[in-house]
Amino acid sequence: MSYSILVPGEAAPSGTLCQVPGLLWCSEESLAALDKGVEVLVACEGAARGVAVTRTDEGTVVRMFTASSPADVDLAIQAVLALAAAGDGGAVDEEDGDELFSAAEIKQAYGAEFREDYVRWGPAAIVEDIDPDATVCLTGPWVTSTLTEAQLHEAFEQAGGDDHLDEQKLSDAVLAILVAEQDAARPLHTRLDAGDVTGIACSQQGQMVVAAWLGHQYGPTGAERAWRVLGALPADVLATQMLLDQALWLSAQMSPDGDDPVAVQIRDVAVRVAAGNPTYAARLASNALQMAQDGAFGLSLAVFDVVVALPQVTSESATVVSTGSFDERDQVLAAERLAHDEVGLLDFTAQTSRIEQVNLQASWMCNATWAAQADNNKLPVNAARARHYIERAEPYGPVNPPVFFNLACLAFEIGDHLAALRFVSLAKQHGYPRMATIAEEPLLAPLQTHPQWPAALAGTYS
Repeated sequence: MSYSILVPGEAAPSGTLCQVPGLLWCSEESLAALDKGVEVLVACEGAARGVAVTRTDEGTVVRMFTASSPADVDLAIQAVLALAAAGDGGAVDEEDGDELFSAAEIKQAYGAEFREDYVRWGPAAIVEDIDPDATVCLTGPWVTSTLTEAQLHEAFEQAGGDDHLDEQKLSDAVLAILVAEQDAARPLHTRLDAGDVTGIACSQQGQMVVAAWLGHQYGPTGAERAWRVLGALPADVLATQMLLDQALWLSAQMSPDGDDPVAVQIRDVAVRVAAGNPTYAARLASNALQMAQDGAFGLSLAVFDVVVALPQVTSESATVVSTGSFDERDQVLAAERLAHDEVGLLDFTAQTSRIEQVNLQASWMCNATWAAQADNNKLPVNAARARHYIERAEPYGPVNPPVFFNLACLAFEIGDHLAALRFVSLAKQHGYPRMATIAEEPLLAPLQTHPQWPAALAGTYS
């Protein structure tokens, strides 16, 4: 939960926010990221959760989190006033829809009463909405703060318990925990800035500190700094899924071909984690496909490199129904069936025009070999990646013949025309129903003059 205020206008948030007293993370790189539309989490001394600032087409959004300390709310108000002064002078309360036309109106709307009510309301609202026996994680400027079941129960009891709950005492107790965790995590960020990971990531809390730090390394210098830290992390620490996701994203920037030693280490760890966790593997495959469909092929291929390297699962382990992409929920359901060696049939009649049984992993391979084609991703041909994908994906062609079509295109792009002909022939042999599409594929047009092209289309070339 959060509370957002939009400040219209063209004023660049970077130079404006630099003038807010006590602002942390106000580096040139983080501010450049802000001006590019990236949401930046900023904080000040005594902050519990910080304030999220985003540049949009309509202006700048300042977002306060539930369970914010007085320092957080003060920072949000100061940021709104600074942006309003540099822009059109007003703001829009996105929760109530109220338009505020001047600094005086902003100060009046977000005065002492608002500040006190917001700080008191936040923790009580969170506790009302959560399972009292659960652990709660809240975003913070230096670490994702964790409220354990024991801490919550203690805070409740200190505040009078369920029958005589004093919301102010509860608020103070929760905020004290958040601020203490942020204060303890902040010095570790300084050490990470210097590349020192000694002992930091040995605990779950330390791993969350590293994750928060990685999330705020913007620009080339920040990326290089983060890359050095990732290379220094032990493999068992890197195996944390929240760190792996960030590491794979960074790999796409720092090692597009995936051959940097750090990228290789990250990929090896990700393969090990995904091989032991089918749900995580399905999420990776689904995310990689979505990124490719969105045009983010560099990041997509960094993730597909993991998916393609996964150990082969027998076709009897799980089946799904699809001739193309399907969403993350369905991928996860199929992966759970895979984990329990169940064979299941998912109904995709609303999403696909052609229905057939396809092994789950074969579907992933089909998507990966499509994304790897330079004709689709518009990236330079990566012969090493193409050969690896061909080697890994070929065994899945018999249960999912479209894979052979993609392999023919990959083989042609790296100049292996005989292999391309063989894959065209295998597509026909294994019942690919759209051979006319292959015959008309512009990428493969130069093969049409090859004497074995008719045999390949007929499925008799070997």
